[in-house]
Amino acid sequence: FGLLDISGTGKELIDAVYHCNDNYFIVVQEGDDLATISWATGLKIEELLEFNDLTLDYTLTIGDILFLRKKRTKGAKEYRNLPHTVEPGQSMYDISQMYGIRLKSLYKLNNLSPRDYEIKVGDLIWLR
Repeated sequence: FGLLDISGTGKELIDAVYHCNDNYFIVVQEGDDLATISWATGLKIEELLEFNDLTLDYTLTIGDILFLRKKRTKGAKEYRNLPHTVEPGQSMYDISQMYGIRLKSLYKLNNLSPRDYEIKVGDLIWLR
């Protein structure tokens, strides 16, 4: 992940923008909410929700990753033959945000159904 400093842009609510999988994201800080992030980025709340596979009733948590453009359908090329190994407490959503992949695409890449699949520690999740 690369760091892009956008301080001094007049939008003081965002300290840093990071780069992942040909996309940009921020990490939610204390006091952030969708409205302030929307204002600071110039994106509509609906876009932030869509780009991050979220619904309007979701409450942001400190440390959440929020993508600023639509996520890609597969992981970066360096993950071609390198699956992610599920760790304790991780969800498919967490993994999709970690690698900048649309949640629906992550399920499809792994021939899984969101209704039928129950994630387990040690599972291998393919990213490409």
